[in-house]
Amino acid sequence: MYYRYSYNDAVEQESALPRWHQEYRQISTGAYDGQVLALRMPGVEIYREQINVATEQVYSAPEGSMVFYYYPKNDMTQLIQGEEMLSKAGFAFDWIDRVGIMDTNSDLLMVVVDQPDIAKNPSAFSGFVCGPMSDQADFLAEWLNSLIQIAKITSCDRQQMSMKNVLPGLIQDRLDLLAENSQLIEPPGIVEGERIYRRLRDRLEDFTPEHIPCVRSLASDLGIETHKLRRVCREYAGLPLDRMLIYLRLNGARRDLILAREQGKSVSEIAMDWGFMHWGRFAGRYKLLFGETPSTTLKEGR
Repeated sequence: MYYRYSYNDAVEQESALPRWHQEYRQISTGAYDGQVLALRMPGVEIYREQINVATEQVYSAPEGSMVFYYYPKNDMTQLIQGEEMLSKAGFAFDWIDRVGIMDTNSDLLMVVVDQPDIAKNPSAFSGFVCGPMSDQADFLAEWLNSLIQIAKITSCDRQQMSMKNVLPGLIQDRLDLLAENSQLIEPPGIVEGERIYRRLRDRLEDFTPEHIPCVRSLASDLGIETHKLRRVCREYAGLPLDRMLIYLRLNGARRDLILAREQGKSVSEIAMDWGFMHWGRFAGRYKLLFGETPSTTLKEGR
């Protein structure tokens, strides 16, 4: 019922949420430290995911599910993906093939409902919780977090069975009440930013060592002006596009280094596969981002 998992790598944490499809990439410097607290019950799952570094996340929730999310920022004057922070909470129905950016020291609370009673008009149940109900979302999130903490210290089988029998319906009732009485808004800037950034990410999937992507070529391929592509990346991902391109290549190399623990490929081969022809420069950039050398990553599983 209650689970706690700790992770030292973004790739490892991709498997933390059952039935989700996820790809995580680290986009701020430092050794990775993540954890997931989970409270799983029939039809309803509560997750609290905490990560110390910024990450780019490509994800799909379980098909047909509704997700309530609560993501407080350390500084509420910040922007979230290019828009002023409308709310810390929101609902999403049928979250499929999405891409998002999580800040350093992120602390994300989610409730996943398998069979929400919103099939007649699912689009009306997606967006940030705005208006007077924002305070109610705060109270709901506080209550949900308390349930995780209670489950953590509850060892009696009878108490756990009682929670399993009662809590799912109670949680769904509270979520339904919040959703039905909230003004849910999806800011156009975030929608457009994600669309363009997703196209950029899809284009990078065609990367080859002989064709290292640069900003100008990407803008041309996507039919977007260079300055607009740079602006979207800066606003949506919070990083200059040139740096993001390097970070994504370094993440690709890291993923291959982890696979190479079983395949026997060398660090220099993997570096060249990802367009890093100067080994020393690659190793320096890699260590700065991940807090360890490429050789350490390769040997970790041996």
